Amino acid sequence: MPTAISFATLGRGNGLASCAYRKTFNAGTHSGLYTLAEIMKLYWNTSSIQVSATDSLGSTVSDTLNYTTEPRERVCNSDAASQPFRLASDDGSTPDEDEAYIGFDISTSKYFLNIPEIIFSGFSGDEGTIKSGNDNFTGGSGAAATDSSGVGKTWSIEGGGGVGTASATITFNFYTYS
Repeated sequence: MPTAISFATLGRGNGLASCAYRKTFNAGTHSGLYTLAEIMKLYWNTSSIQVSATDSLGSTVSDTLNYTTEPRERVCNSDAASQPFRLASDDGSTPDEDEAYIGFDISTSKYFLNIPEIIFSGFSGDEGTIKSGNDNFTGGSGAAATDSSGVGKTWSIEGGGGVGTASATITFNFYTYS
């Protein structure tokens, strides 16, 4: 795991760079529910996401998506390479269901994570796609992701991939601090 420079943030009084979009949690389309401490770990400390997928014949591929900006720099950067997950401010803007974002469940006062689609190097050198949850966008083949080890460390998805993907695992890797 990469090492990052230690930092502290006041955020919006919640330790996050901005307020998370508020909506009702749906277990069929989102992963959670997480405490503020858990969702802060995912937002600030994710260094990469490793994807392993298996096709219907048993072949397996693996790919790693790296995020290049250190956690202390994420508060001022909003591009996809800097931040694995989007935070939406309370200004009425609504994140799209086909983007990765952190949400706040208004009924339980806990946080959840939306990762609808991850694109990786797929089978036979083709581009692969894993769809977690939302099936209301292109392809429509999403499947709910099960958070199997707590705080988003590993998600398992059965039948949630693009064409030919039978199952997938999404593993979160975190920064350590000096």
